Amino acid sequence: MNQCLTVSSLYRVLVTGLLLVSGRLAAQTVRVPDSNAQPGVTVEVPIELESKPGQEPLGLQWTIKCDPPLTLVSQRIAPAARDAGKDVRCALRKSPANSTICLLSGGQKPIANGAVALLVFETSGKGQNGRAKIRIEDVLAVSNKAKSVPVAAADGSITVSGK
Repeated sequence: MNQCLTVSSLYRVLVTGLLLVSGRLAAQTVRVPDSNAQPGVTVEVPIELESKPGQEPLGLQWTIKCDPPLTLVSQRIAPAARDAGKDVRCALRKSPANSTICLLSGGQKPIANGAVALLVFETSGKGQNGRAKIRIEDVLAVSNKAKSVPVAAADGSITVSGK
């Protein structure tokens, strides 16, 4: 009986600790909404940021990975980042394949919640219908104290159909 009580108490402490840590680390989240497109066209996909009040980041960095039917052709600044005086720059990485690293920075104004970047993908015109995954990973937020804060990865997709 005493051993069950100890295991139960330990379990409660672990769960409480995990909830406290995950709540503390989840000051920001990113999201990539799912989209639809026809083969051979371009489609804009926003990266959306949500931060707890008072914990809005000054900058963001992330890596984009996408399935082969998609090609990232450009990126643009979105309203939440533009209003904070930021700019976005992305560069294709040699390894791993189909990955691009992006940096959202500039100025000292924090980034409000909302769309921070618009990713422009081209879908293959070769009749490859189906769901193509987009993953935003290795996300780092820069706090107002110039500290790097890890942010959980986000997944989205573009469903290619038609033609």
